[in-house]
Amino acid sequence: VAGYVLARPGAVRAALEPLAAAFQFDVVESDDLLRFVPRGGAAVATIAHGDLVRAGEAAVITETRAQDAELPRQLTLRHIDPSRSYEPGAQHWQRPAAPSPTMRSRDAQTLDLPIVLAADAAKATARRLLTATWRERTRFAFTGTTQHLRLEPTDPVTLVLADGSTQRGRILSAQLGADWTLRLEALAEAAADYALTATADGGAGYPPDAMPAPYGIRALVPNLPLLRDG
Repeated sequence: VAGYVLARPGAVRAALEPLAAAFQFDVVESDDLLRFVPRGGAAVATIAHGDLVRAGEAAVITETRAQDAELPRQLTLRHIDPSRSYEPGAQHWQRPAAPSPTMRSRDAQTLDLPIVLAADAAKATARRLLTATWRERTRFAFTGTTQHLRLEPTDPVTLVLADGSTQRGRILSAQLGADWTLRLEALAEAAADYALTATADGGAGYPPDAMPAPYGIRALVPNLPLLRDG
């Protein structure tokens, strides 16, 4: 991190949240330690549909999907731009709306990150965050057995659906029941989303602050009569 501004003392979690958003990592407590897990890593397990437990009359895997209208079409990221003498900068990314719209959302959101980011890095971050937001609108809930006890939040997994197709997901929560079944929730994700890049528009340029040339000094003694009070 080239630079990060903390305007006032606060909780450690509040200080980490902008960094986690900018660099796409999660924090999880594991074996009494805090682990910082980058997103987009290799899947740690493949969860077969036949290894899951059916809870009552519900489907083995419950899928929910957020509505398009609830998600942003455009994301503007405001940051500290080192190429502009560390003045505030802004980069945005939006989903295609013409000629064929890919969604029905018109919402635009802004994210303020008090982090020093080059313009290209800021635009790439905006692209990754917006892409991940739409990818993660799909959630899966399912119940595993004792063979899944080693799974914990932030773990990337490959989920085999009823039709044999696979879906990559990131474990969001894991709750162990009294009967030793493990209730799991996961967000859909794609590892490639966290490697997206973008080239920023540099604009018309920014005039750098320039220090004036040093001035010469001359001592001038005026030839004037001496003055005194009455």
